[in-house]
Amino acid sequence: MKPRFVWRPAAWRYAALGLSILFVLPVLVGCGSTDSSPPSPTLTVVPPESLQTSDAANKESVETNNDADSTTAVKEAGEAEKPVPPAAMENVDADGAIAAAEYYLLLTLYGATTLETEDLEKMSGAECAWCQEEIRRLKGWTGYLETMPEFEIYERQGWYDAEQNDFVVALAGKRGSSQLNSPEGTSEARAQEFKVGMILENHSDQWVVTDIYMELPEDGISEDGAEQ
Repeated sequence: MKPRFVWRPAAWRYAALGLSILFVLPVLVGCGSTDSSPPSPTLTVVPPESLQTSDAANKESVETNNDADSTTAVKEAGEAEKPVPPAAMENVDADGAIAAAEYYLLLTLYGATTLETEDLEKMSGAECAWCQEEIRRLKGWTGYLETMPEFEIYERQGWYDAEQNDFVVALAGKRGSSQLNSPEGTSEARAQEFKVGMILENHSDQWVVTDIYMELPEDGISEDGAEQ
């Protein structure tokens, strides 16, 4: 029987970029699973300015703030073409699972660029701790990628696990670089090689990710965000 993917809490490692697809370093061991919840991001709450006393001033203030909010909304997210589900996802077999896994990875980067998580949430199982943490992080993230990086997959493997009635997918490849914008300024999200393992189930022709394992090379991003 082929090995499955398991989390080891002590192996979590974070980079300053704030993207779990860039910083998670779990350990591949035997069977079973251990849940791990990374620390919550720190959010700074800025109190609103004092209200004007006159009605005219109040109206002017509201109109000005609305314009500012509209401008901010545009600046707080990058633009990207929404990933399209590949036709192979219609197959309930190993090839379909591989296509779904690659599509899911694209959705994580689409979310990191546009801050939209609707499709990512549809494919994320409630039992997938990594998935739920990624969604929570993106919803509360104050930064974004200027442009959506590309994935280049070198190796693909997928198989059906009859005992667990699910599919196991292993991918190896490289994520392209992009510019990271945050309240602290801009920095480069440099290219990064990765290995990913996913457990997927198919319910009524809908693929759902139930667990994820991710591994980065030793020369990846360090905990302070610097190159090693």
